[in-house]
Amino acid sequence: SHGTNLAQQALDVVDLVEGRDDHRGAHGRGAYADGVTERERPLSALPSPAARAAAFAAILLGGAAGGLIGYTLVDLQCSGACDTPKGVGLLIGALAAGGGMSVVGVLVLRAVGEWRQVQQSERQAERG
Repeated sequence: SHGTNLAQQALDVVDLVEGRDDHRGAHGRGAYADGVTERERPLSALPSPAARAAAFAAILLGGAAGGLIGYTLVDLQCSGACDTPKGVGLLIGALAAGGGMSVVGVLVLRAVGEWRQVQQSERQAERG
């Protein structure tokens, strides 16, 4: 009886893997997605792609502005051969401003996530 059971299990595995027999769709996408609406999905901690793109663009823009400020600051104070100091000013300004903007971007994205969580809990309190 034990040997017959093993043979049947082996056939079941072959049917599942090779024959795509998944018990009449019991494991398909529809079995898990039925009845779940967009509003009932759990809140994700991951910001939307648009928000992440906006934060990335703000970091790039802040870095460019910091680089321009650093370059101009050295340019106004230096006379003669100033290529290297101008480059260093540009680099330091860009890194400082880009780093600062990245901190601001992370804080803004976290605040937006918390704000969405508060809104969702308020909506659930109104319903419940």
